[in-house]
Amino acid sequence: MGKGLDVLGKGNQWGFVPIRMGDLAQLDNETCLLIIDPLSPITRAEIKDSLVWQRLGYGDERCVGELPPIWIYGGMSSLVGLANNLSTVTLKGGAAS
Repeated sequence: MGKGLDVLGKGNQWGFVPIRMGDLAQLDNETCLLIIDPLSPITRAEIKDSLVWQRLGYGDERCVGELPPIWIYGGMSSLVGLANNLSTVTLKGGAAS
């Protein structure tokens, strides 16, 4: 698919890497941030109002996309679903504009 993966640390036993919003500043400006739903309305509002998020410029100067939920522990069918979602995601900001 011509895509790469940037990881901002060592994951836990489930592969999750907890990061702070400011940690996203470590990513190159050409890196597109993909958010996998669900994102709660409260979290969405907190992100929108965050001065750090606004300063990072995702959706404007930097690329961002939102993927529908996917069950990542379901083997090959989940990987196919994720690949399909990646191939059709709408990106905004940065080089995607």
